Amino acid sequence: MPSIKYATLLLKTACIDVYGLKGEIDQGEALFDSLRTSKMVLDPITYDMLLAMYLRGNLLKKAEEILELIMKDENLRHDSYLFHVKCGLAKKLSGRLLENCGGQHNSDESCCGRVLPLQEVLKVFEEMVNANLPMNNMTCNVLIDFFCKAGMLEKAHYVIRLAQKQRVHDCISFSTMIDAYGKSKEFDKMESLFVEMRNQGFQGCRDAYNSMLDTYGMSGQIDKMENTFSRMKMVGCSPNLATYNTLLKIYGQEGMIEDVLEVLKKLEQEEGVKWDSYTYHTFDLCTGKC
Repeated sequence: MPSIKYATLLLKTACIDVYGLKGEIDQGEALFDSLRTSKMVLDPITYDMLLAMYLRGNLLKKAEEILELIMKDENLRHDSYLFHVKCGLAKKLSGRLLENCGGQHNSDESCCGRVLPLQEVLKVFEEMVNANLPMNNMTCNVLIDFFCKAGMLEKAHYVIRLAQKQRVHDCISFSTMIDAYGKSKEFDKMESLFVEMRNQGFQGCRDAYNSMLDTYGMSGQIDKMENTFSRMKMVGCSPNLATYNTLLKIYGQEGMIEDVLEVLKKLEQEEGVKWDSYTYHTFDLCTGKC
């Protein structure tokens, strides 16, 4: 069984990857900095995730700085991802990286994919469960998000049950799972979990409502989308710009111009909700047609 330190490192590495996918660069950097200051021995995959985050955000200067940092670490074994970094930085640094790479080479296709080791995460997760190690809220939510993105919805649902058992679940736990069920068109499971979420006191989870609005709208179930919006308002969950933009998108795709104008009218009456470029674009299109 891996040590608790290694399990923690692996899960925090997964967190960095999730932050990168969500574009939350500052949080990913903060987590990486906390790992370095804790004097924990970092695995190459941790650096790979930080590089992937910077490259995904087109922060090439920061990616180059990390590559320089890696090469100065005499205790770190450099893997092939470091000189197949997808952005042209390898052309500048590949000669120096190859000298330290131990002759390991992978195809560009494998290096350009997500490098987080799914099987390793599964292995560590199972061993943590078997050892009855407690998990906090962040660990559970990262695992739920990770398994959902990997299409392993049963495993993600199992993590929710663990989180509930240990009383570390929250609105994010439910909304992430609800969104995944919606994207997979598992409407019954989505609704069932939504009801469970509300019964457990998370009635104001806006992200869950927004996910369901988008799910029903994109699948052509306009009545259910509108019913979800009504339920949202009935429990006092205030719509935000993402809510209104979702309604605008669906009504626009369906050619329901009167409903689009009604949503825009409601938006104008909302205090504290600032329009974005999508909202203004929709407004211009509709006023041009009327």
